[in-house]
Amino acid sequence: MLAELKARGFASVPEPGRRIVTAETKRGGRVLPWIDLAAFAERAMAVARADRAAAADRDQWVFFDRGLVDAAVA
Repeated sequence: MLAELKARGFASVPEPGRRIVTAETKRGGRVLPWIDLAAFAERAMAVARADRAAAADRDQWVFFDRGLVDAAVA
């Protein structure tokens, strides 16, 4: 659904967890849910907060693939 919204011109923000896993895997990092869940959850919350802050200035709808609540549940 997010891909379709993006194709229609809406802003979308990818899931924080997937971005963290991709970045940590590329650099050989350890902030991964299967290695350090607490550090991963803290990073995911920070990324989600930053995503929300960045979206606040937009003049259009922004659709999030997960966000702060999902990170906090971890």
